[in-house]
Amino acid sequence: MADEETDTRQAREGARYALSLPVAFAWKDDKNAWQRGAGLTRDISTRGAFILVPEPPPSGATLEIEAYLPWGPDSLPACIFGKGRVVRAEPWRDAHARGFAVDAVRFVLRRGEHLI
Repeated sequence: MADEETDTRQAREGARYALSLPVAFAWKDDKNAWQRGAGLTRDISTRGAFILVPEPPPSGATLEIEAYLPWGPDSLPACIFGKGRVVRAEPWRDAHARGFAVDAVRFVLRRGEHLI
C-alpha cells in the first residue's frame, strides 16, 4: 500500500496541463490479445495523464498511448506517444462518464503517421 501511495505522489509531482486532446490507447489482456480504446485527455503532464473514456482499461494494465495534437496547413500531424500503467479509474462528473489515471514511463513528441 505504501508503494502505491508513493507511486501516486510521484506521478503528481510534474506540472499538469489542462488539455483536451483525442487519445487512442492499447494494452494486452490476460490472454495476450491487444485491446484498444479511445477518449479525451482531461489533463496531461510529463509524468502521466488523466483520460476520459466510457470504459477504462483494467487497473495495473500497461498501455501504449497516443494523444493527437491539432495541426493545420502549415504543420505536420504530430502526437504525444507514451507508455504507462493505469493507476486508478474513477467516475467523472456523472455515472456515464469515467476516467483513468496513467503513470507514464515516458512521453515523447512524434511527427508523422500514428502508431496505434
